[in-house]
Amino acid sequence: MFIKPFKIKSNILVTGSEKKRLRQRVMAQFNRAEEESSTSPLAELFGNRAKVCTVKIITYHEDLVTVYTSDKRPIFFELNGKLLPTVYTLWSCPDLVPAFTT
Repeated sequence: MFIKPFKIKSNILVTGSEKKRLRQRVMAQFNRAEEESSTSPLAELFGNRAKVCTVKIITYHEDLVTVYTSDKRPIFFELNGKLLPTVYTLWSCPDLVPAFTT
């Protein structure tokens, strides 16, 4: 009758090289220019002081989803090999995905 909550499988702090690889994946998937400055919102999400973690969760339908967090705030979901930005990420980086009006 009620939907069961998701289960947290692991919560691991990401190393500097993994953080750099994740940032490159984001830039490649969302067609961001390589000349992102160090003060850009995207650079602040993956900055040197940001604590980026990988949280693996199992959904009610037994799907394995990876959630990337920056300072305990979810920034990306990875499902089926694709990165999906969260609302928090889109608030700080509104130009990450194309916008359209209806």
